[in-house]
Amino acid sequence: MKFAESLLDYASKSESPLTPDHVRAEGSEAFHLKEWFGIHNFFQLHPRAAAIVFTSVVAVSICLLVFDLKLRDKLREFQAEQAHMVAEKQQLSAQMKTLTEELQNLSVHNDRDLKPAVTPPGQGIEVAQLTIAPGLLRSGDHQNVLVISPGASSARLQLKLDHREYSSYSASLELPDGTSVYESNGLKSQASQVHGKTLLVTLPADRLQDREYYLLKLQGTAPDGSMQTVDEYTFRIQRKARALPK
Repeated sequence: MKFAESLLDYASKSESPLTPDHVRAEGSEAFHLKEWFGIHNFFQLHPRAAAIVFTSVVAVSICLLVFDLKLRDKLREFQAEQAHMVAEKQQLSAQMKTLTEELQNLSVHNDRDLKPAVTPPGQGIEVAQLTIAPGLLRSGDHQNVLVISPGASSARLQLKLDHREYSSYSASLELPDGTSVYESNGLKSQASQVHGKTLLVTLPADRLQDREYYLLKLQGTAPDGSMQTVDEYTFRIQRKARALPK
């Protein structure tokens, strides 16, 4: 009796209708199987199409791989260039620091060098001076003597000029035999209350020899730019002996 009841219960369970979930699951599995077998059958029926698809997939994969490798190379190059730029920046910073320190040291030295030297009293720079008129010396005439003391570093000649006007002057100092000793260009005339129009010519004292006669030739720049002879001046040098210490 119990066996019959168990058999009837099993039969009733096996004959129970399928739920919607069961139907949906079985339908989905059947669809996937049908799709797979359909693609499989298509490739079996069309081997050339399958080869083309496979080749395309392989080609795309290779292209992606090559592109990835190129991107990696570019990234490594960029990182190396960035590291190089950082190193150059550090090197430039170090050079700038060194140059700044050198400039500061030079500035300190220049400040020391530019400080005016204190001249002891009674030891100023001496300049020999002489005012002369144009013309050559003749025997018996008053001679133009430029007296140079031992401490003089330069000699200043004040030349008397006539009324002619020139934009600038050039002076050439020569010995009696015509040997050139010194030249000075771009000189400008000036007005003097005592001597009228004059021209100052500064000569280096070490170029002037004791008891020697000199001829100073003066030329002027005309309005048309040409050089014209103005006058000639003669003088003689006399050097003072150095005083002996007491």
